[in-house]
Amino acid sequence: MQSLSILNLAWNNLQGQISGCLCEINSFTDLHLSHNQLHGDIDACFSNMSSLEKLDISANSFNGTFPSLLFSNLTNIEFLFGNHNDFTGRISLSSFANLSKLSFLHLLYNDLEVETESLSWLPSFNLHGLYLGGCNLNSHVAIKSPALFQHNTFWSPCICPIIHLLGAFLLGCSIPPLDGMRRLSILDLSSSGLDGEVLIGVTGNVTSLQYMDLSLNKLHGGILPKNSSMPNLKSLNLHSNMLSKMNPDNLFECSSLRVLDVAKNDLSRELSTQRPHLPMLMVLILRQNYLQGKIPEHLCQSN
Repeated sequence: MQSLSILNLAWNNLQGQISGCLCEINSFTDLHLSHNQLHGDIDACFSNMSSLEKLDISANSFNGTFPSLLFSNLTNIEFLFGNHNDFTGRISLSSFANLSKLSFLHLLYNDLEVETESLSWLPSFNLHGLYLGGCNLNSHVAIKSPALFQHNTFWSPCICPIIHLLGAFLLGCSIPPLDGMRRLSILDLSSSGLDGEVLIGVTGNVTSLQYMDLSLNKLHGGILPKNSSMPNLKSLNLHSNMLSKMNPDNLFECSSLRVLDVAKNDLSRELSTQRPHLPMLMVLILRQNYLQGKIPEHLCQSN
């Protein structure tokens, strides 16, 4: 099978380690081994599979140190999925710096420490999606929030990129500035240890942002700061924080908002003062707050 280019063995009951014989087929462009019961280390011979464009080893039980140096030799790789395994140790995004075609990097839900803040390298890639949820970011430095948010160098100029850091343990440094990510489409920072004023970083024009999830943190203050502009935002999830102000006037620039979830916060005052004027709003969730007074009639009126 020396001419075989695509092999998909996903969603089976394969067990044991990956056979080294796969390395003998240098023609692979796509190798899908996800959702099996494979375990152990990744054979070093995989670094010779220079034709690989898509490698998916997600949802297995691979363990040991994440083989970032091995993957750094896959110079044609575009999609690298290593999520939902048992990899451990510390890796740096700089180890992927020379992968000029890398578009999607999925490492979420491993026991990894990910270093993003090295200043001694510049990426040759432009990411479309970065998924580091459940990893521990920059655990050995004081600044937890990745500065890569501010650098267009990381991100594709062609499409709206995605950042998924759910449960990534940012621990404080509030929300990093997003001014350098004008094409950001989806931002998930839920369960990330954020405890500052909400959306301090979203005070400029983040015009492409459509979905933002900041739930299950310790954010306080108002829902949005003044001068924030997210005209294409469709869904804003802020449930399970400590927000005390609805700031309906600050939501005025979110004219496309359809879903607003601020359940389980510290919102109080009269309910009649909490209704933002959002012409596209379809779902408004206010449960488990401290709102008072009567349900205002205008809440039921059409926009």
